[in-house]
Amino acid sequence: MKLKPGQVLDEFRVGEHEVVFRLPKRGDEVGCMRHINRLVRDRVYIGRQKRVTIAEERKFMRDAMKALGKGGSILVVVTLDGEIAGSGSVRTSKARWNAHIAGLGIALSRGRGMGIGTRLMKLLIKLAREHFRVRIIRLSTAGRNKVAQKLYRKVGFRECGRIPKGFSWYGEYMDEILMYKPLRR
Repeated sequence: MKLKPGQVLDEFRVGEHEVVFRLPKRGDEVGCMRHINRLVRDRVYIGRQKRVTIAEERKFMRDAMKALGKGGSILVVVTLDGEIAGSGSVRTSKARWNAHIAGLGIALSRGRGMGIGTRLMKLLIKLAREHFRVRIIRLSTAGRNKVAQKLYRKVGFRECGRIPKGFSWYGEYMDEILMYKPLRR
């Protein structure tokens, strides 16, 4: 399947809520900025700890759309009842020695605990298989982020290491947990 900006990849209902997973499109910048800034405000365990500006988000989205056309990176936008409430990405390395490995990350600013994250993870794994033909997917998370670790284990990720004090969160250091999922060929 060829990927195009704005393309809907999955849509479903959770109770009375409509959820859509789609590729980013022009005009998503403000909604994505609000999503990231909600995560920052809520002090969620993500790498970003300062609010994003509209200029930064425009650049990020331009780069994401370019990468989509070239391959190597796929960003998925999550809408909940029409509002951007999350995102996830899968990307390969440009280094030849580990091109068989993709990195994955997700973040939900709304709709947590509704099964959306699980379904998003499964979609990103499927996209990595289909578009990148990778053999391994990896990610890392904050040592205290037990909710995320539980989700990652649920979809088949295994812990393979820790970097002591490798995750900085608002000036506090904690272990960074490294996880991977081998993909069957």
